[in-house]
Amino acid sequence: METFKPFFTVNGRTSVHGFRRVLLVCVLAIAVGWRMVDSGIEVECGGFGLCSERATGLAYLGGLIGVVFWTALICASVRRLHDADKSGWFALLNAIPVVNLGFWLWLAFEDGSLGENRYGSPSGPDEPVLK
Repeated sequence: METFKPFFTVNGRTSVHGFRRVLLVCVLAIAVGWRMVDSGIEVECGGFGLCSERATGLAYLGGLIGVVFWTALICASVRRLHDADKSGWFALLNAIPVVNLGFWLWLAFEDGSLGENRYGSPSGPDEPVLK
């Protein structure tokens, strides 16, 4: 479990390159989870709304994947905001549909502040996603 701790912390800073990697992994995982939920509910449920246990389990697993990676993405957004010397509360923009896409693009291309800021030292461009 210690291996995944960097994904779920809001302390410190994340570079542009580190955020791009986390964004890519999280968006792909959320898409897979969303597809699992969709498959579990629509494809394998009968016409009368009766679902097999396999379909229900698939939907729950997809939902769990989505929640876990959404949380990781919010934590990475907070660390990226810290790198730009902004408050982590702006990460709540992740919850607004359509706005979140522009927010992610801004985070993926905005330069961080040079040198140390109130959130710590800058992280290097080749920081590991998992330490």
